[in-house]
Amino acid sequence: MRINAIKRILSGVFFLTFCYHSLIFAQFQDEFRIRETNKHYEPGDWSSYTCGRFVNSIAIGNEFVYFATTGGILRYQVFENKWLYPWTVSNGLAQNRIIAVAFNESTNTLWCSTPVSVSYYENSSRMWHNLFYDEIGIRSNDFIHSIGFVNDQIILETHDGRILLSSNEYGSLNFNNSNWQNIPNSNSVAWYGHRGKSNAELPLLFMSDGYLFDSQGIITDTNMRHFDITYYIFDKWGYIWIGTWGLGAARADTRTQQMELLTFGLMNGNVSALALSDEEFWIGGWDPNYYQGTDWGLENGITRWDTRYQTWDYFQAKFITGFNNDQALSIAIDTTQIWIGTEQALVEYNVDRNRWYSYDPRNGLRNNLINDIVFNDDYLWVASPSGIDQIEKATLHTDSVAIERVGYDRLREIEVFDLELVDSTLWAATKIGLYFYDLTTQSGRFLEGDWSPRTTPVTALGKNSTSIWCGGPDGVYAYNFKQKVWFSSPERNDKFDQHINYIQATDNVVFVATDNGVWKYDLDRRYWRQFTMEDGLLSPIVNVIRIEGEYVWFGTAEGLCRFYWNSPLRID
Repeated sequence: MRINAIKRILSGVFFLTFCYHSLIFAQFQDEFRIRETNKHYEPGDWSSYTCGRFVNSIAIGNEFVYFATTGGILRYQVFENKWLYPWTVSNGLAQNRIIAVAFNESTNTLWCSTPVSVSYYENSSRMWHNLFYDEIGIRSNDFIHSIGFVNDQIILETHDGRILLSSNEYGSLNFNNSNWQNIPNSNSVAWYGHRGKSNAELPLLFMSDGYLFDSQGIITDTNMRHFDITYYIFDKWGYIWIGTWGLGAARADTRTQQMELLTFGLMNGNVSALALSDEEFWIGGWDPNYYQGTDWGLENGITRWDTRYQTWDYFQAKFITGFNNDQALSIAIDTTQIWIGTEQALVEYNVDRNRWYSYDPRNGLRNNLINDIVFNDDYLWVASPSGIDQIEKATLHTDSVAIERVGYDRLREIEVFDLELVDSTLWAATKIGLYFYDLTTQSGRFLEGDWSPRTTPVTALGKNSTSIWCGGPDGVYAYNFKQKVWFSSPERNDKFDQHINYIQATDNVVFVATDNGVWKYDLDRRYWRQFTMEDGLLSPIVNVIRIEGEYVWFGTAEGLCRFYWNSPLRID
């Protein structure tokens, strides 16, 4: 009964996964196709981190355990007990949603299937190669759910029961329609994916941190949420490797009967806000469709990634007192506080007190929605649809928080999207142009001039030591506040045909995030260059950017990308 119950759960989850994949299949068909790993980059130039909490299948290799998830292939290094960055579209996969993963021991080759392709990783070249379904005779809305190896043959089985065979792995792969009669030693096939599920009974297992394991295939957490076990396999060392739908990967020791979650990745793949220090990343992720009930699996929340210990923690407003909203639009790290601008409140996480606080119009703010946050030692400034509010830090956690309106004579109820603080000057991106405010004289005005945005919306700001960079519907503008002049081309760039979401600048480079990839401006060579999914982005929609020395982080609609932008081996 126990095995049958688990099989029913696994079959149900797999069917839901198939429905989800089918919906996105047609949408993806019209997009460009990633054929293989981009040879322009070295391995590791692009690495990405996604939501890996939903596991479809598992394969054990010589060195790694591979988890097929809705956010790529997670790789757990068995002997060192650590995660490596996942394999995703950034590394050459056709799509991030992985249905089945398979390891061919005889050739040390990794295979996987997605809603649109079957793919294999060639160790000699360290490259992924993708074979798209319509090119190998698989009709739309069907997909490969099982991959097998026997002798020198590769076997693919689809959800609709079709069999495809190929006799070679490299160079002359040629998959043809076949049947079971054409498979010699069919009982000896090493199956992965749907046919590779273990038939062994799960033992009674014990978990820590308040989790309860039910051997019929369900894990319950302290908030009484239930998570299905979707896949499990036994290895030769006495461990069970487990995949769940919502809690990610897990490992159980059959000798001690202890099961531990191997937490990895983001709470939500849509990275809407990002802040980083030397040791920690704070990542906001929320799905605009979640509260409409259309994305039933993707919960909102804040992810904290401690890079020292490689730990991932999640914070959700519905489970934390004082945390009123987790739909993050911006995050800023102060000395002992994490500031989060959300759709319904300004949220503070006080690190020393380990407590959460929320501020909204009941505390004196003029609007619930907080677009951006900047601060110095004494004050916070928050941007909202109602303008800019200044908050005196010393009055926080008191009965009367001191909040003042900034530039009310000119801004009034004008929406402010972004802020930059340069010494004693506050710069604001507003729906009617670029505004600056002198904090010393407490006066401000809109800045115009030749090559300026004038009265058109400015949606994003970035700064370096001499200039402010602005993004709007007509492109990018740059103002040298030292010389008090607007730049003409090439700094002034009107090539952007998509919404500009974010700008990050240094004295050497400017990165501009849009709904159609990222643009980079090289200040020394004075030229623009666009990066897209063909280079390594997880998604064309890029929400936020953070530059960290030779690397830059992109928060996209599908996850977090790290790019080695300043590699001495490459000229972009």
